[in-house]
Amino acid sequence: MNYVDHTFRAGDVVVIDGNRFVRCTFEADCVLTYKGGEFSIETTCRFANAGCVLQLSASAGNVVTLFRLLMSLPGTRPAVLAAIDPTYSDPRVAVAETTSDPKGTTGAGNKTN
Repeated sequence: MNYVDHTFRAGDVVVIDGNRFVRCTFEADCVLTYKGGEFSIETTCRFANAGCVLQLSASAGNVVTLFRLLMSLPGTRPAVLAAIDPTYSDPRVAVAETTSDPKGTTGAGNKTN
């Protein structure tokens, strides 16, 4: 679903997976739920009062746990940074791009088109 110029208010439960958000406002105390699926949150969106609650499914939470663990181990920080930030550059690190379909669409992530 496409959300354009939508305001999510306190108490609203916002499913991130499978949705596209353009020029949306996320007010304090809205609940963002994420299970690990594809999504798009455009840079035109804003988070007012920075108080949204993030709820992760077990599989999405496992990715966070993995990244947290890898960030704590010697020598793995550049690989994690390269995986989460496409602008990060370190010649020692190569990150494999995942695909979600045979057409080569990029896997789950924050796409800012």
